[in-house]
Amino acid sequence: MVRNLRSLTLFITHYQNLSSLAREFPKGELRNVHMKFTESGMDGRDITFLYEVGEGVAHRSYGLNVARLANVPTSVLDVARAKSAELEEKIRKKKLLALAKVVKGAIDTDGGAREVHAALLEGVLVGLEQL
Repeated sequence: MVRNLRSLTLFITHYQNLSSLAREFPKGELRNVHMKFTESGMDGRDITFLYEVGEGVAHRSYGLNVARLANVPTSVLDVARAKSAELEEKIRKKKLLALAKVVKGAIDTDGGAREVHAALLEGVLVGLEQL
């Protein structure tokens, strides 16, 4: 759609991996935006939605906060919070393992291939930023 139709499209997802597609469009034809918010409280669990669009990606989901604001029962929120934490930990471990493999690949690559090393390590930095 971006390359061929060039139509203005609003696509909403919580799938963080899609955010990397914007790098394929250096002229800004595809941008990542999020709804702005402020975090407060001891653990940042209290959020206030500002009803403004901001540049970039929100690096975590605030679905539980929205559910709390919608008065979903605490018992349901507690189960959802526990399941969410389990899933986030699994994803974090999977990403760290993948990044470790990239670092190992950079180390194992022929020493004369600086461009390869730089590209691999740039991928690691991007991956770490997304954790």
